[in-house]
Amino acid sequence: MALLKDWVKYTPDGGVYLENPNTGSRSKPYYGKGTTRDIYVYDEYGNPNRPATQGGGPPPPSGPSPEQLQREAEARARARENELRRKAGQRSLAQAQNLEGQAKALLHAINTSFGRSRDQNLRDIDTMLNESIAQLKKGYSDRVVKFFDAASDTSKATADQAETPFENLVRERQEGLSGILAQGAGETDQLRAMVMAARNWRDNTAEGNRAYFDTMRSVDAGITDLQVDTRAGMTSAHRQAESERERIWENYFGRRADAYTQLGNVRQTQGDYYASAEENDVMSGGKLGSSRTAASNAFMNASKEAGKSYTQKGLPGWMKNYGDDLARPVARQENSNLAAAMRFEPIQQAEGATQRRWR
Repeated sequence: MALLKDWVKYTPDGGVYLENPNTGSRSKPYYGKGTTRDIYVYDEYGNPNRPATQGGGPPPPSGPSPEQLQREAEARARARENELRRKAGQRSLAQAQNLEGQAKALLHAINTSFGRSRDQNLRDIDTMLNESIAQLKKGYSDRVVKFFDAASDTSKATADQAETPFENLVRERQEGLSGILAQGAGETDQLRAMVMAARNWRDNTAEGNRAYFDTMRSVDAGITDLQVDTRAGMTSAHRQAESERERIWENYFGRRADAYTQLGNVRQTQGDYYASAEENDVMSGGKLGSSRTAASNAFMNASKEAGKSYTQKGLPGWMKNYGDDLARPVARQENSNLAAAMRFEPIQQAEGATQRRWR
């Protein structure tokens, strides 16, 4: 085996060994003991110069030349580099595929989970609002019934109180007429006696009529206050429900915006892994472009969701006018009619009358 002269070295005890001038690695020393092979030393141009030993020197080492060894070393280095790149590309591809599960979870939350949570919260608000409205209506109906019962009781009591003054009117008129007729009073005196009895009746019934009117006015005012309170309660319940709906919708839009942002980051990172895999000669099957497009779409959807909001609904018309169709009790301050209780009979001329003409 021919060697470059720079590879041949000698030991102090006469041995010969090879030393790689590039790496400094050394072979085991050879000592001439009957071997017939020589170690030739070549000059710098590759021509044989002289044998390093004659006769009993160590056998020449077998194997490739240094140039071939260098080429083989470079090939092995390139192979190792390619293998490392391939493994790095496979790791990048595996990491990108691992992110697919996270992306699917975010899409499921966006398309399904967030909507279910929102719908359940909205149903709970509707249930609470309906219960509040039902309680307000029930309270209104119960109190209206009590107001009308009070009005009915007042009417009955006033009627009973009015009966006594009317009886007194009849009695006083009869007694007055009997007394003045016994004394031979004329028609004018008889009318005066009747008017006096009527005045007494009016004075006696005026107090009862006033109490009745005041009570009926209180009943009417109570119904008005009840309607105002009921409408206020309904309005408060409605607006509170709308505020809760707005909060739920804003939370829904905010969660979707955050999820789209996370999805965009996942797709972007996934695209980077696919790009790294392709740089290391591991093809992603066209997933690099699709990941980058998905990331762009996710960020756009996040900006759209962030700009959405809920518009509160106004108060329904039936709630604004609740109770207006109720028939109120009607009362007058002067609700006694004396004429309705009087009878008109044929008038006869009184004794002692001196009228010129009688009709």
